[in-house]
Amino acid sequence: MMGWELGCENLGRFGSDHMWGGGMGMFGPLLGLLLFLGFLALLVVGVILLIRRFSRATVGAGAYGGSAAALDVVQNRLASGEITVEEYHRIRDELRS
Repeated sequence: MMGWELGCENLGRFGSDHMWGGGMGMFGPLLGLLLFLGFLALLVVGVILLIRRFSRATVGAGAYGGSAAALDVVQNRLASGEITVEEYHRIRDELRS
């Protein structure tokens, strides 16, 4: 006898017999959702880490390629008399390159 399932026997794994009856049952879609959410969480964490890394890299970068703090230290050492003017110029040139 032909019932309401007329034409539905060729739906393969999406047919009514396979939706809940075999395989992983309800856990298949749940596992897929958990995998998707895990991937999404990893993606968000990766983006946050990249943003933090690049924001830190540009904080100290000044006109001397990130060595502004080191140049300040050298200037303070020159002002206190710890190094000579020649040493200051040599160190400054090394920091700028």
